[in-house]
Amino acid sequence: VINRGGENGICKSTDNGATWIKLCGEINGKNLNIIFIDSNDNLYVMNNNDYKVYRYTPSDNYVTGTVCLDLTEKSQGFGDMQEAPNGYLFFGTYQSAYGIGGTVYRSIDNGVSFQKVLHVAEVQHVHNISINKYSNPVEIFVGFDHQDIKGARCYISKDYGETWENLDVPYRNRDYAFDFCEENLYLGCGEANILGGATLYKTSNYSDDKLYKT
Repeated sequence: VINRGGENGICKSTDNGATWIKLCGEINGKNLNIIFIDSNDNLYVMNNNDYKVYRYTPSDNYVTGTVCLDLTEKSQGFGDMQEAPNGYLFFGTYQSAYGIGGTVYRSIDNGVSFQKVLHVAEVQHVHNISINKYSNPVEIFVGFDHQDIKGARCYISKDYGETWENLDVPYRNRDYAFDFCEENLYLGCGEANILGGATLYKTSNYSDDKLYKT
C-alpha cells in the first residue's frame, strides 16, 4: 500500500497500513503527490512548488528522485498520465492560466525523459488520457477542457503519439473525460457551466448516430 502524499509525505506500508515507511527522501508537503506508478514500479511525483515531475525507482528503494519533466516555463501541473501496452508513457498538462493551451508529453525511454507530442492552443486542461488496448492498432484518446467558443476537443492517435487526429465528437460546449469498458468507449460530458451537471454517453465507433445516454 502506498500513500499518494500530502503533508505527511509519501509513504509505503507492507502490513495493511499498521506501519508506514517514508519514501522519496522523506519529502513532504501538500503540493507533492504521487501521480503515477508504471509497470516497472517507478513512481512519478508531481511537485507543484517547482512545477517539475520527479521519477523514483525501486533500485534505490525510492530514495533519490530525478527530474523527468520540467514544466516551469508555463507553470503547468498534472492533468493525467497513462501507460500504453508498449511501455510508452503519456503525460497531459493542467494549466495555471487561460491562453496557454493543452499539451501532451510522451516518454519512450521508461520515463527517464519526456518530449512534447501534442499541443493544442485553443484548449485548456487535459482532463483525461484513455488507451484502448483492445483495438488494433492501439488507440490513445486525449480529452481537453474547452477554452474558446469552439468548445472542448478530443484527439486520437493510432501510432503511439506520432500523429494525432481531432475527432468530430458532439457536445463541444462541454468538458470531456473518456474511459473504456471492454470494447465500448464511454464519454463523460460535464457542462461548461459548473452548475450544469454531467451526462454519461457510450459509443463503439465515435460517431454521433451511435452515441446514446447510458
